[in-house]
Amino acid sequence: MKPATSFSLLLIAVLATVVVEERRIKDLRKQLDELRALREATPSATLEPPVESEPLALPPSQRTLPKDFPLPTDEQIKELALSDRADLYLQLGLTSTEQAYVESIVKAMRQTQQELAVAWVSSDQDAQGGLIAKMNEAEAEADTALRAFFNNESDIATFRDGLAMQADIELYHQLSPYLAVQGATFNKAKETAFIEALHQIRTTIGGIDWNSPEALPFFSTGSAEQRFDEEWEKIDDGLKTVMPVFLNGHEIEAVVSARKELYDSMHHSLFPSEEDSSEAETPAEETPEGAPSDAPEGP
Repeated sequence: MKPATSFSLLLIAVLATVVVEERRIKDLRKQLDELRALREATPSATLEPPVESEPLALPPSQRTLPKDFPLPTDEQIKELALSDRADLYLQLGLTSTEQAYVESIVKAMRQTQQELAVAWVSSDQDAQGGLIAKMNEAEAEADTALRAFFNNESDIATFRDGLAMQADIELYHQLSPYLAVQGATFNKAKETAFIEALHQIRTTIGGIDWNSPEALPFFSTGSAEQRFDEEWEKIDDGLKTVMPVFLNGHEIEAVVSARKELYDSMHHSLFPSEEDSSEAETPAEETPEGAPSDAPEGP
């Protein structure tokens, strides 16, 4: 193709583009004029100022405290902050007075159950059944009082779940001194993960709280020691499986060692040997009055 022909074709293309653009601009101007005319013919609307709405008020607390319940002392507030249920109270958003009230209910229930458990040990089989029934009654009364206080099914469920973990929290606190000796001190995240693992394993295997009334029937049937040993071994196996997820090698070794020491201590306390029992029952020999003492005399 000759250069002149190419130039002619290019010029035609440019001219065609210009014509199209001019037509488009003309159409846009026409549409703009029509919009202006329409706006002038339409009366302007009066805009009403926005109505200021009232800020949304938070729903009032559904919890009900007895009117005569006293404010906690500074010492009580410190004790609450260090208690096994401190995290649970924070999770529920309880005030210090509400914490003190809930704590009073739980402590009263446990004190009653402990007193009944002491009586259970020295009672015959017929009386033991009645004592366990009274323990269950104390728990039911506490549950009724807590339900009346929270007045909210969600909070009740949260509190019950937290209370169900108390055995595992207490066990961890018993384990902590042994861990410290091994040079393993858990941060909050690891502590929480460990307690949750303990609870999950214990509930999965159907383990019991050995500080609660549910342990008493096993003592009456003579199967407590075997049950305790089996549960402890199963929990050990479960922990070995899950601990690598949140603990390092040194911490895992520390837990294994610490649990062995805690087992010995708890086993000795729950199931004293015959020698321990005989030593406890044998009174110490008293030195007759006026007899010479073996102790060296002072200066």
